[in-house]
Amino acid sequence: MDGTSMTIESCVAFCNQQGQRLAGLLGPQCVCSNIFRPGGNCFESDPGQCTIPGLSTACPGNPVESCGGLNTMPPVYNLLRNEDSQFFCSDPTWPGGAALVVGQWRFSYFYNDSITARALGRNAVNLPVPVPRGNMTSAICTTACGNAGFTLAGVEFADECYCGNAIENNAAPISALQHCDGIPTTFIPFPTTGSALMACTGNVQEFCGGPDIISIYTLPGTGIIPLIPFDEDLGGQCTANNCVGST
Repeated sequence: MDGTSMTIESCVAFCNQQGQRLAGLLGPQCVCSNIFRPGGNCFESDPGQCTIPGLSTACPGNPVESCGGLNTMPPVYNLLRNEDSQFFCSDPTWPGGAALVVGQWRFSYFYNDSITARALGRNAVNLPVPVPRGNMTSAICTTACGNAGFTLAGVEFADECYCGNAIENNAAPISALQHCDGIPTTFIPFPTTGSALMACTGNVQEFCGGPDIISIYTLPGTGIIPLIPFDEDLGGQCTANNCVGST
């Protein structure tokens, strides 16, 4: 993006195009993300953590708009959130609960599923190299699906793994169908009381879907939006579960 003409509208439009639900402005900089863990910089939504002496930075493309605070200590982003995102059920501050990056794979989200109408059509127990039950993790499932030539992988009901190349049977992110029922907005303490999600049999600190809920991971090129983008320019500040995408 051209920082010399930066406005709130142009930053929000760019982040929407990238499938990112958060747009943050800091002077000429536009930052996009689906999740964040504020580190050195703070956000205007966290006034208790920032010292804001009433200074704001005008947007280069529209001086009547505020593009955060370059002169505050520390610098402050003007952060906007898309309330119609497929990731709405989860708090933007992601404390854990699902591995976001597994090798070349990215976590997309929690999707609805059904025994009679699977979101992903191939059960990993039926792969040429079957995946045994009893020690399931996202890494085991994605590795098995990838080795079998699939581009999508999903873990479900704590101990099940499914593979595919497309989302089937009109499966969709939980927020679109069930209004977040059973999906905790945060994952601390783990597991969240009342959650429909289940810990993986091979890693109790990780969710492996739940009853009729599948945690789907994707490789690049599927058209499925992951929480952490594949674009290196957007994901350049991402490391494991501590991620903020930037432009």
